[in-house]
Amino acid sequence: MRIYELYSKIYMWAQRSIFISWLSRALSAVVSFFVRLFSQIIRRLFRFFRPLRQSWMAKISFFLFLLLPPLLIFFLFVIWPLQHLPDWGVTSFTTPSATSQIPTTAAKPEDTAERKELVQKMKALETEAAFYKSQLELAKSDSINFTIDLVDSVVNLQIRGITVRRCKIQQFELSRVFSQLRMRGFLSDLLTKPFILQKEWATIPKMPVRIIQAPKDTTEALQRADNEIRLEKPDVFFAFQFDRKLFLDVEQIESPTSQGRMQKLSYRYQRLKESIQEILPNLLRFRPPQYQLWIQLKISREDAKALYRSLPKNATLAIRM
Repeated sequence: MRIYELYSKIYMWAQRSIFISWLSRALSAVVSFFVRLFSQIIRRLFRFFRPLRQSWMAKISFFLFLLLPPLLIFFLFVIWPLQHLPDWGVTSFTTPSATSQIPTTAAKPEDTAERKELVQKMKALETEAAFYKSQLELAKSDSINFTIDLVDSVVNLQIRGITVRRCKIQQFELSRVFSQLRMRGFLSDLLTKPFILQKEWATIPKMPVRIIQAPKDTTEALQRADNEIRLEKPDVFFAFQFDRKLFLDVEQIESPTSQGRMQKLSYRYQRLKESIQEILPNLLRFRPPQYQLWIQLKISREDAKALYRSLPKNATLAIRM
């Protein structure tokens, strides 16, 4: 019996050694193949770049060829849309506002500084008045609407002008077009009317449904009395698209889980796919893609979940900035 056990051990050891030797040979063959492939690629690259050492014109043309794609993308998606900005509901881009009607007879530097300060105050007052006009329109509706106050960094859920929930904005970013409209005096015209929700994306369901089987009798009901129904704590990311090309992106300030990251990637991929479908027809027809106004907010997870699930399909928005 001992001889048989010794023989079996020797046989297993021999099999393992043969397998290890075969595995090492296979790995060495694979490594040598990739080393040869890499060396051939390096040699061909050296052959390709050899003329660049001899001619300055070749170097300049090569670097221009490398810079051409990013410059073309920058022109198509940034400069060209900015030169053909859409009409976001502004009354007129040629009619001067009240701030531009200030007389310019002053020639002293002190008067120029005072005039600039007065213009800024008047623009701020016009923007403030536009927000209150838009909020007055929201108060006429019976449905739930919301306002974004970037001055006080809060998002307010309102019904008939009464705030039912206040969400603190932790971080926010804005499109630079807002500052351009403010400088030209057209921001107040844009913010006078409320924005109407048209499309939405989210990583959580709008109306969650939980199916629970009812107990058969009182005994089973008493047994379930101590069972606690756990509240869901999903990662919340959602986006709203309004009329007049306004895009609102809301994220939770807390770091997401691994599952939340995957959900965020899938929902961003869906948004990117739809935006490409909108941009491609304009590019194929040699039309500039329409530039979108965008606002990105970061709030707490609970506030983001309450904000997304409380708003109806055609929710309206007023903005203060």
